[in-house]
Amino acid sequence: IHRQGAIVRSVSSLALWLFALFSYWLDIIQYPNFFGISCSVLVLVLINPPTLFVLKRISGNKAHANFSLFINMLEAVGYTAVIYSLGGHQSIYLTLIYAALIAYVGVMAPRKVPYIIASFSTICFGALVALDGLGIMPSLKVTPPFNLSITTQIIETSVVVCLLFIVAYISSFTARRIKHSRNLLRRQNEQLEEKTIQLENSRRELNDTQNSLEKMVAKLQSEIAERTQAQK
Repeated sequence: IHRQGAIVRSVSSLALWLFALFSYWLDIIQYPNFFGISCSVLVLVLINPPTLFVLKRISGNKAHANFSLFINMLEAVGYTAVIYSLGGHQSIYLTLIYAALIAYVGVMAPRKVPYIIASFSTICFGALVALDGLGIMPSLKVTPPFNLSITTQIIETSVVVCLLFIVAYISSFTARRIKHSRNLLRRQNEQLEEKTIQLENSRRELNDTQNSLEKMVAKLQSEIAERTQAQK
């Protein structure tokens, strides 16, 4: 599962990089934006080998689950860097990356994990908006004149947060239903196997009974034949 996740993460990151490269060729974004997303994508791809190496050597379900969650948090940080590189709040449409991460993790992981990832993604995006808005981080706006009021930024950020938690609920609910269906199918299979065993045992008993009856009939026929021969 983690290998599949690493492949998905790498392919999606490379797709983002190609999107940025195409935008750079068309002069939609500038070199700082392209350089920033290139570094972000490189980090997202390079975290796969060491994390998979560590996962193979972790013993214990709890440690494995915690480290898996840590990997998902690293992904959220990497996606936040991608959003920052493509304009910060100006690229709010890229928060769909968070939603995709939450949906993917929610189907695979326990019920609480998508909510944890949604909360962490909210913290990352909120910190990005705050640091960018306060001028603490250098702005990488694709369109320099692009400015939103604080109220508008708060409203848009709130909408993003709500959507992320809606996705977390949907993925968690879906995972719970899938798990319930899987358990139901397993119980039905177990019951079917038990009935199959019972039918096989009944068939064997019936065969044994039939064989016994055949032996008894053959014995009676032999005795009758002997008596008939003796009377003659």
